[in-house]
Amino acid sequence: ASDVYKRQPLIQIKKSSSRNRPSKEQIDSFKDIPTGFICDAMEGYGALDSAIKPLSIPGRSTNHIAGPALTVFSGAADVLGMAIALSEIKDGDIVLNGVSGWQGTAAVGDRIAGMIKNNGGQGLVTDGPMRDLNGIIETGLDCFCTGLNPNSPYNSCLLYTSPSPRD
Repeated sequence: ASDVYKRQPLIQIKKSSSRNRPSKEQIDSFKDIPTGFICDAMEGYGALDSAIKPLSIPGRSTNHIAGPALTVFSGAADVLGMAIALSEIKDGDIVLNGVSGWQGTAAVGDRIAGMIKNNGGQGLVTDGPMRDLNGIIETGLDCFCTGLNPNSPYNSCLLYTSPSPRD
């Protein structure tokens, strides 16, 4: 197996009850502020990598979303972190899914995007590609990614099993 599969991250969960969420007023204060102004206020930093762009959805223009972040580090070609994070989504959350910029498979597809939307999430941002464009469009979820890739990500528990007691 490739080295990228051998270095999967350990799962660490910070329960939603311990998340320090911003107030509605704080979130609303960012909704109409241009992203460049926010970066300027952060001494010129804080923007997404320039490879991450809004997913192009016909008839819709999404360039800016504001909400509480639910951060997930899935690792390359892995969706286990995302699967666990689904139970932690609160209304209005934006899921930030890090895959270390891995481009060999999609970070997520329409099923995960639909589950984020169904659980109250308003957006998904990933540093990897996505798949299943038509299904993602149907979810209505605002998505930002590096592009499209039809290759499926895996669930790390399917790739790695514990040694049996006999080993």
